[in-house]
Formats: sequence, C-alpha cells, structure tokens
Amino acid sequence: MMILIAEFFVVILKVLWAFVTAGFRWVVRPKEKSVAGQVCVITGAGSGLGRLFAKEFARRRAILVLWDINSQSNEETAEMVRQIYHELDTPITKDGPVGGVEEVPPFQPQVYTYVCDVGKREHVYATADKVRRDVGNVDILINNAGRGLRTPPPGVP
Repeated sequence: MMILIAEFFVVILKVLWAFVTAGFRWVVRPKEKSVAGQVCVITGAGSGLGRLFAKEFARRRAILVLWDINSQSNEETAEMVRQIYHELDTPITKDGPVGGVEEVPPFQPQVYTYVCDVGKREHVYATADKVRRDVGNVDILINNAGRGLRTPPPGVP
C-alpha cells in the first residue's frame, strides 16, 4: 500500500513538472530558425497551402523555388511573392561597430518557377536537376503537392 501511495505522488509531481515546463516554454519562446537566403523548394505552390507556404517563406526572405503542375497559377503565386519581396525591400539599418548607424546590404529577392508533375518520377528527377543547375543545392523542401480524386475510383458510387 505504501508503494502505491509513493507512486501516486511521483505521478502527481511529474504532471505538475510537465505543466511548469510547458508554461515556461509558452512564456519564453525558443528562437526561430532563420531561413533568410536559404533555397526552399515548395511543391504544389500554385494554390492552397503551397501558396500560403510560399508567401510566408517570402516574408522570411528565403530564396523560393516554386513547383506546380499549373504554370499559370504558379506564376500568380510568384507574382504575389515578388510583391512581398518588394514590400520588404526597404533599407534596414542597425547599430554599427563604433556606435554609428550601418546600412545592411539590400536583400536580393529570388523566386524561380518550374512546371512539374510530381506524380511522374521522371519529371521530378528532371526538374530537380534543372533546379540544381539553375539555383544550386536545396536547403528546405516542402512537399505539399497532392493528387486529388476528381472522379471516384472504379466500383465506388
């Protein structure tokens, strides 16, 4: 019986400790990873979540490589990203090493668009080779593209 009571108090203490650490992490947020200047490939960037990912990574100053099967919607996303880059293009100043004000070098926005059907392996490999030649190595991949069912599979009403 005594062991059971001791185990109960150990569990209670562990639960309380979990609440304390969760509260601490909520108040003191960890530093976010900077993606500025990193090459980020986003598949399915022409609409939906892919477009939202592209806009958010643009705000964080990443070099974007947008893949989509639809070239028109992919270019629309690229234009939205260019607009965000344009808004971010204001010069940034910071305190210099001697106490003066030093201007940070301007951000060089880059966005690349590629038409790619991720359902075809050969097309993915060919597009990945183009990206490697045109942009360089990829730092982040957001594999967002999906294939929705337009018609039900055979046998399904």
